[in-house]
Amino acid sequence: AVRDFNHDAAPLKPALNMAAVYEVPVHIFAFETDMDSDIEIAEKTKALESFTSFVQQEFPLVRLKAILHEDAAFETAMEEYCSEQNIGLICMLTHKRGFWGKLFNPSLTKKMAYHSTLPLLAIPCS
Repeated sequence: AVRDFNHDAAPLKPALNMAAVYEVPVHIFAFETDMDSDIEIAEKTKALESFTSFVQQEFPLVRLKAILHEDAAFETAMEEYCSEQNIGLICMLTHKRGFWGKLFNPSLTKKMAYHSTLPLLAIPCS
């Protein structure tokens, strides 16, 4: 699951190396809650394509599939996508948050840890 498209492959390295060894595809599930205009959708799509190309260059042995999903219910959308695609492991990057961030923007990784029926690999990003 990806929310911000910064071009830094270091946090993804353990998961992508594991995917390369076991020759399993990696699905990049980009999630956005409020894309109001076609311009925002186009910008996010372009950012996702750029990020996917970057990751593919860094890890050429990994098969990537990227999807941009807009839904208010992240946990449900992720579970449905994983079920449809027969995915067996969810990998999410965690980000440190300040006091206000924790209060008003709760961790999606923590939500998935409580609600997911699939194993979850949480990788600290910062």
